[in-house]
Amino acid sequence: MRSTGRRPFFAVLIGVVLAGGAETAVAQQPASGADAPRSGLLISTDSGYDTAESGSGDARAARRDSPGRLHAEWFRLASTRRSVVRFWTGVTAGVPDSDRTHAEAFAFAASTVLSRRTHFDFDARVNAAPVDLFSALGSAGPSATPVTTTSSSFTEGRMITYDARAVLSRALGARTSMNIELSHTGSSTERRGVRNERIGGLVRRRIGPFSTIRAGYAFDVAVAASSGAQAIDRRHDVDLGVDYARPLSFSRHTQIGFGTGTSVLTNATGRRLRLALSSSLARDWSRAWSARLEYNRPIEYLAGFAQPFLSDAVTVGANGRLGRRTTLTLASGFSRGGVGFGATRPQFSSRSTSGRLTVPMGRAWAVEFEAHDARYQLGAAVPLPSFIPERFVRRGARIGFVWSSPWTGR
Repeated sequence: MRSTGRRPFFAVLIGVVLAGGAETAVAQQPASGADAPRSGLLISTDSGYDTAESGSGDARAARRDSPGRLHAEWFRLASTRRSVVRFWTGVTAGVPDSDRTHAEAFAFAASTVLSRRTHFDFDARVNAAPVDLFSALGSAGPSATPVTTTSSSFTEGRMITYDARAVLSRALGARTSMNIELSHTGSSTERRGVRNERIGGLVRRRIGPFSTIRAGYAFDVAVAASSGAQAIDRRHDVDLGVDYARPLSFSRHTQIGFGTGTSVLTNATGRRLRLALSSSLARDWSRAWSARLEYNRPIEYLAGFAQPFLSDAVTVGANGRLGRRTTLTLASGFSRGGVGFGATRPQFSSRSTSGRLTVPMGRAWAVEFEAHDARYQLGAAVPLPSFIPERFVRRGARIGFVWSSPWTGR
């Protein structure tokens, strides 16, 4: 992206947070006790065959990608009586196509208790990897390990993404809390980029054992740049609604939930109103197995596209144990929607499915088996960057070995 001549918001935000020193920062998951791992190293290697198709009609091309992949990640956790900070970094390389399939990431998370009722949280992440469109389309959530090239990424283009968030939380009473959030996110690739700057506040009040009312407002500015031209979207999110989650009367292990909100987008073409809905259904079959079904309407910006992806997305997942130690994780998602608030009918659809079986081979070793299938179709009305095909399909299977070594101590 082109420089605007002012100090980048991302740098200012990190500078403000780090000015107090690492001793005053906090992590997303504070250490619990003296035996919690303070550092850790994980190394994995896998091999498999992925068949990918891109394009449509006579332009459709099929290929088989790199069969090998090597991944390593490291984390360090430091804490004081009131604060904790966590550093994480990782790298993934394909073999032998490491120049096309490599990925790198760095993450920092921190949290500190400012007073009995107030605490501050900050996290930042930078990731450079092959393009993965499916999380923007809504059919797949972001990877838990952001540096790992996913089964749905394709190597014609690379993208740098970054995300920084700061949240100040305060309890106003036994049932009421308030959050103030400041964030800066973005992505860039091939002289194209998009960045989001957002500030907002939210007040929640619990009105019953299963219900919470909320009132909030957030202002969001998105700037999409492409070959010197810029498009600016301003969004007003008015969050007035109810969060409801309770076990079903006929099944104590099944829980439903829903929430509502609205978004008003302002750009050069006028104003648009979008209703934000979310709902979920969770089920615990036993101590070892659980499943979750979710519906939401995300708004996502991505480098190379001047307007956001607006989708209706359904995701389902299940995980549990087979025997005492073997674990199975299943995930699937489907979405459809349009590009830009002016779209009157669906312009894209996508779906993704994956399964992973992990078999421990001792305290430090494990074997993983994975199968996946992901595909999307973008309509002819969607303007596409040169490295993103109108149609994309990837399916395959992999087997890998994982070695991990967490250790305690300062």
